[in-house]
Amino acid sequence: MKIIQVSTQMEAGGAQKVASLLTTELRRRGHQSLLYFLYKKRPAYAEGNFVRCLCSSRPRGVGWVRLASKLLRLFREEKPEAVITHTHSANEFAAPIAALAGIPVRIAVHHNPVETYSRVARAADRAAFRIGCYSKMVTVSGGVLKSFADYSSRYRSRLHRIYNGIPQLIENTTDSIREHYRIPASHAVLVNVGRLARQKNQGMLLRMLEKLPGATLLLVGEGEMGAELWQSAYNSGVADRVRFTGELPERDVATILSQADLFLLPSLFESFSMAAVEAMQQGLPVVASDLPCLREVLGAEQLYFPLGDEGALLNIVRRLMKTPAESARMAAAGRLRSTQFSVERMVGEYESLIEEELLYAPKRSSTTHDVRRLDAPRSISRIHDQLGLPDDL
Repeated sequence: MKIIQVSTQMEAGGAQKVASLLTTELRRRGHQSLLYFLYKKRPAYAEGNFVRCLCSSRPRGVGWVRLASKLLRLFREEKPEAVITHTHSANEFAAPIAALAGIPVRIAVHHNPVETYSRVARAADRAAFRIGCYSKMVTVSGGVLKSFADYSSRYRSRLHRIYNGIPQLIENTTDSIREHYRIPASHAVLVNVGRLARQKNQGMLLRMLEKLPGATLLLVGEGEMGAELWQSAYNSGVADRVRFTGELPERDVATILSQADLFLLPSLFESFSMAAVEAMQQGLPVVASDLPCLREVLGAEQLYFPLGDEGALLNIVRRLMKTPAESARMAAAGRLRSTQFSVERMVGEYESLIEEELLYAPKRSSTTHDVRRLDAPRSISRIHDQLGLPDDL
């Protein structure tokens, strides 16, 4: 089969990683698989034969119409059996174009709970479904699936849960993170891996660090909050105990996770958290915000604190720093649980879903014939006008 993945922007996020893993494993299984990013936010992936970026930066205004025309031509030339779109923006933009191109299977993947979408995004998602742009929708956890409870029964009948898959990370065993990042031998090493963004709430970790003089924090990743977080660390007097590593190769991330003492995840919302599962895979205990999606994925053996409760997080971290036996128990349980989330299982479920949808695709063609007859740029503009969407959705 020929299968095209479409993700909104190129950066080192979880949705982008899933799209890349799917593309690579599908190719290994003998499928023709391509990955397209609509535009580049950060150069997180090497562009080549099967990874491409359609725009060098985020389009504005009429640039979205040009991008729609470009994507329509691409779909018509490539003629894939299936298109899988990742994140709600790609779902709402690329899936209608795939329908216009006559692609039989169009799978929209929801990587976040629907309540985190804007009102406009929810309206666009419902509209795309109603006019037949989605063959099936995938959620990456049961928590995301439950977030669609107030959607129509017809919409919910097309939802399918497929957990994200995590590859086996291999660390650089000869490297010492304490030496590399100049961390005192007496300090506990706390780590957070993820975009430096408001959702990830790393500012809470900096405030907690003020009350933990015996700890050093590694923030692994880049993002729009980077400068603000660095300034906050400097202003609060903990800059000497915070290491901003930037985005790192997987082997270096694995090395940090395998040698750190605790993985901290104070996110305001999550749908899965691939970084936390990678931490468990490397034998690192996880302390996370008490969110249903995280309990579902990480399991009962890890520790949770009420959302935004800095005091509760501080108490848990202090306790674990003093009780290595509890940390060891959490680490062993997490390592075992992480084996449930393999890339092979994830790709096999997507593969089966596509094959199943292809069997029914001819029967569904009547639901999309009106969409397919429309001119792509005009139809995109028409949907924007009807929903009152901004030009740069």
